[in-house]
Parts: sequence; structure tokens; C-alpha cells
Amino acid sequence: GLSLGTPQYMSPEQATGDRVIDGRSDIYSLGAVAYEMLTGEPPHTGNTSQAIIARMLTERPRPMRTGRPSIPEHVEFAVQRALEKLPADRFTTAHDFAQAMLGQSTAGSTGLFSSAQAVQRSKARGWKARLLDPVTAVLGVIAIAAIAFAFVHKPAQETSTRAVRFVMDVPDSLRPFDNYPWPAAVSPDGGTVVFGSAGTAGVQLYSLRTDQLEPRLIPGSAGGSQVLFSPDGEWVLFEAGGFLKKVKLDGSAPITITPGGSNNGGDWTIKDEILIGSESTFHGLSKVSAAGGELVEFSKPDSSKGELNYLWPIASPDGKNVVFTRWKGSLASADLATVPVNGGDVMPVGVKGIRPLAVFDRTLVYLREDAVVMAIHLDRTLRRGEGSPVPVLDPVNVIAGNNGNSGIFVSRGGALITSRGGTKSQLAWIAKDGNASVITSESRRYSHPRLSPDGSRIAVTVSDAGKSAVWIYDMASRTLSQLTSVATAQAPEWSPDGTLIYYMALGGKDRISVYSQQADGGGAPQI
Repeated sequence: GLSLGTPQYMSPEQATGDRVIDGRSDIYSLGAVAYEMLTGEPPHTGNTSQAIIARMLTERPRPMRTGRPSIPEHVEFAVQRALEKLPADRFTTAHDFAQAMLGQSTAGSTGLFSSAQAVQRSKARGWKARLLDPVTAVLGVIAIAAIAFAFVHKPAQETSTRAVRFVMDVPDSLRPFDNYPWPAAVSPDGGTVVFGSAGTAGVQLYSLRTDQLEPRLIPGSAGGSQVLFSPDGEWVLFEAGGFLKKVKLDGSAPITITPGGSNNGGDWTIKDEILIGSESTFHGLSKVSAAGGELVEFSKPDSSKGELNYLWPIASPDGKNVVFTRWKGSLASADLATVPVNGGDVMPVGVKGIRPLAVFDRTLVYLREDAVVMAIHLDRTLRRGEGSPVPVLDPVNVIAGNNGNSGIFVSRGGALITSRGGTKSQLAWIAKDGNASVITSESRRYSHPRLSPDGSRIAVTVSDAGKSAVWIYDMASRTLSQLTSVATAQAPEWSPDGTLIYYMALGGKDRISVYSQQADGGGAPQI
């Protein structure tokens, strides 16, 4: 499980600490040495070991013949095959590698083919084959000021997958926080993360390349949220001050696209259209050109079916259809549906879900109410699910009492970033001089604490697994007990005499209502 060796010459499986490593790892190292002997540089370089390993796991080595045209084609092919990321794609033995270097023959799993044919075969694979290489995943550890990323690849054949994770520390002064509606965004190639940091000047957006150590401020991003990348990864879209804005990560000033700011999801399609979830003026799905213009609603909720809003649009790879959430007032009643981007009939996917995350080829990845990330195969129309959904990721943070805000983001390139930890806290007294004394030793997801008029009790929201309730802490007995049983109860307030607790929760017809309840737990809640 340990990774020991020199980063420039370690195979991917050695760098990630795989427990089962065979001679094909040595084939990779031999290929790395051959590459450096022929070009003067190792296949992957970087300022740190982490940067080298990140490039080795996510990038292909630069073609040797680009800088050294005198290198024979069969040698280029042999070295590049030795440097394949998956052991199954490399030479089986050093003898096969040597034969290929001599241009005599290349041993493959299905027989022999000439080096010239091998070069053509390698070229023919192109971008389609690279799409089938192991995909990467990004794990963002928000509360401890660390962002990690990993790529989960989909192999061309039924082979075991491997998750690779990296942790990138940032200065405490730029500590990331769990921005909404997702914690951060990662570019399609997995090379850049954009996150929010709340400093003295308020929330600012920062970009952090995976091969660099210091985050960079994005000018004009004050108050930014709901970050998205353009399909080519060159632009970043975000909401701020009631407007949709885009900016290049080269220090340029942001460009305003259109009014908008409800943070109900969005996507930037390959057709250079921006899709937006429910806004204040449109409760359905809207779209606008990335060049700017007016939002145009192309699909509206059907009130006869109890639909209130359409949220969290995710475009299909061809940009023709969109998967979205039909919001009916609660996480439990939400489901996923599809509709053509140019308008048309809404079709249910056939699964319960609170937020679609991405569509890869014919696979839909989505988030369930219980915070588990699932995947289901889609039919050829990319509009309905086929077979049974399967879990693909452990539970992530889901904000209780909300409509799908959660601690996960997945890029169209397969990179994902998710918040983990940091949302739990303790109740404490904070003095004016900054000294703190802990009230509760147990760490939970506390929010909105309110002291009773006589100072003897604390009402507080406690959230867990997408649900929330109001609890009462008694200072004298030092006990914490649950008061409410209504789903998604939150934001408590005391009555002036301290006998009642007022709070918000989902009421009749899945509408948010204000409840009152006796603070001692007696009696039923009243709307």
C-alpha cells in the first residue's frame, strides 16, 4: 500500500500504491528510461512529486518525434506502448519490448503485426480510445483547507477500475468553504479547480491548477457561486450579484451574459448554450447563448402533476437533450426526467433522484435523497433508464431542508470534486476576546443556535443524512434532546416568554410553513 520510488520512473500502479504489481511495472520503468535517453527528458516532469504523478496519471507522454524527428516510427510506438497507463496495454515481456524497439515485430494479445501497422493502429485509436482510458475523479476536502482529486476511468474491457486521489493544500488564509449549490468545480481535463474562499472582503473565487501550489484570485468574482467550466475548459461561468458572468482564467475581467442568480443548477453545452434551472421569472428550464442575450424558457413545470420547479439541468454529450430534477416540494418526492433542449415532451428517466450529476456516453450519474451517488444505463435515445441503478460513490453531504444543494460536482470529463468533513461542529461560548469554551463535546451538524430568554436552554438545528430537526440543549442537566418530529424542521426561534419554539418545515402540499411547538415537548406542532 505504500508508494516507494522515483516519481519520473514509477508506473501508475506503483505510484498509487497498488498491492499487486508484476513485471509490467518494470516494462513501464524501462520505457521511461528509454524515453529520457532518446529525448533528454523523462516522460512527465513537474516541480513536485505530486505534480509529476498527477501528470503521469492524467496525461499521455509528449510524442518523441515532435522534437526529435530522427527517431524511427517503430521506436516511438514501442516506447509509447511501454508507457501505457494500464498494465494490460503494455508489452507482456521485455523480449517483446526489445523486438518492437528493433522494428522486427510487435507481440500483441491477438498475434503479431508489423511496426508500421502498429503506428497506424496507434494513430487510429485517437480521441475515441482515450475516452475509454481510466477516467479521473476529484475529491475535495473543503473544511480542512484541502482539495483532493481523483480520476475514475472506464476501461474499454471489463477490467477492475482504480480510484486515484490527490490532496492539494492551500494556505489557511484561502481556506475553501462549502460554497453553494456545490462545493467547487473542476475543469473537464481535471487540471484546474475553482473554489470559493470567504475572507475579510467576502466570498472570492480562486483557481488552483493541479500542477501548481498557490491558488490565484479570479478578478471580479466577489460573491461568486455556482461555478461551471466551458466544454473546452478555457472559460469559467458563475453567478454573482444577480447576473450570470463568464471569465477567462488569464486575469481578464468578467463578462456579463444575462440576469440570473437563483443557484438552481446549470450546464454549458457543447453547442455553446448555457442551461439554467428555475429562476425567479421562469420556474422551468431556460437557456441563453454563451455569447450573451436573454434567457428563453424551453420547458415549464406541469402543475397538474404537482411539479413546482425544474432544477439542476445536465446536457447529454451531444447537447440535444437535458436531464433535470422535477421538484415537487421535497427531496423525497423529487425525480429525474429528460426533455429536448429545443423543447418537447418531458419523459421520466424512471428513477428517484434529487440531482443529476453527469452523462457519460449512455450512463447517467445522479444523486439520491439518501446522499448516495448512483449510476444507471440509458437507452439509445438518452432519455430513459435501462436496467437497475448501481451505487458508485459513498454518501456525500446533502444540505438538509434544501432542494438538492449538495457537496458534489462532476465535470463532463469525468472529474469529480466533493466536500468531506468540516460540516460538523460543536456548540461553544465565544467570548469577546476570542476565547472559546465548548458546551457540547459531541460533534454534529449544528446550525442556527438560539439562546432561550432566561439563558437556560439552547434551541439548535441538527442535520443528518439530508434531514434536519430542532433539538434543545439544557444547560443545567447538560443534555441534548430532540424536540421536533416534522421532517426538515430548522431555524428555531423562541417566543418572548420561552414557552414556545417557532421553526420552519415542510407543511401541507409540500410547501414550507412556520410551525410552533411547546418548548418542553408537550402538545403537537401547530402550523
